[in-house]
Amino acid sequence: MPTSTTNRPFYAAFTLVFVVHYLLAFLHTPAFLPRVGVHVVAYLGLLVALGTVFGGLALWDALS
Repeated sequence: MPTSTTNRPFYAAFTLVFVVHYLLAFLHTPAFLPRVGVHVVAYLGLLVALGTVFGGLALWDALS
């Protein structure tokens, strides 16, 4: 199989991860943290981080 010479998947994934982490950062503000709770914010961060790691591995074809 020929390898991809374009960086479009990387830029798309980077933008998506940046936006998701940016939105998660708003949960750490005093306006949202007391309503949501620390445990929910930490768990969401963990799920996003794991999804990011496995998404990166899939992008590199390391999961096949």
